[in-house]
Amino acid sequence: MALAVAGISGYLVVSFMVQKAPEVTVPDITDLALSDALDKLQEAKLDLEVRDFTYSDLVKENRVVIQRPRPGQVIKEGRAVGVVLSRGSKRYPVPEVVGKRLEEAAILISEAGLKYEVAATVSGGQVDEVVGVGREPGTRLSAGETVRLLVASGPKPVLLRMPKVEGMTRGEAESVLSSLGLIIERIESVNLGDAQKVGSIIGQDPQPGYPVERGAAVALSSAGVN
Repeated sequence: MALAVAGISGYLVVSFMVQKAPEVTVPDITDLALSDALDKLQEAKLDLEVRDFTYSDLVKENRVVIQRPRPGQVIKEGRAVGVVLSRGSKRYPVPEVVGKRLEEAAILISEAGLKYEVAATVSGGQVDEVVGVGREPGTRLSAGETVRLLVASGPKPVLLRMPKVEGMTRGEAESVLSSLGLIIERIESVNLGDAQKVGSIIGQDPQPGYPVERGAAVALSSAGVN
């Protein structure tokens, strides 16, 4: 009984002291670092209580996002102001996309809350295959940050030297160009008035010795009749 009475008496004393404590205006501590917020509250003779954490794109990490009571409210001296601290922007891990086609990689990166851009293309590999990433897989980035990709453009083209087909017959020229994997796009007939040259190749584009890729198109001119 004595203990109970002592406990009740102690509670009443504390309650009386709180009621009699001076009133103070709650300062604005939003967007302040935790240490600065604590100093500002101590100046106002208030305590600080961290109640939760949240992600924020506007408030830097370990700064106050929300406070309760709000700034400007009048409360008793010695009371605690509860705060929610920022964890900074939410971070998203970079997915593993090396070896995947660009279309698939783009979907994975988008689903991870990130963006991508093709920083460069390199010859070799399969067309549109991702062969390099600017960030290590698993690296955490803020929402909307860009992941730079290195993409393959396909096997390096085989370069040939354009042969000289001027002076050949049309059939000879077609045979030579076909054996090199070159395609005759068109043959233009030009009247020269020289019956001996009829049917022979008198012009070509590209010119002899010019570097061309296998599969490139070739234009020819052949001598015709009047």
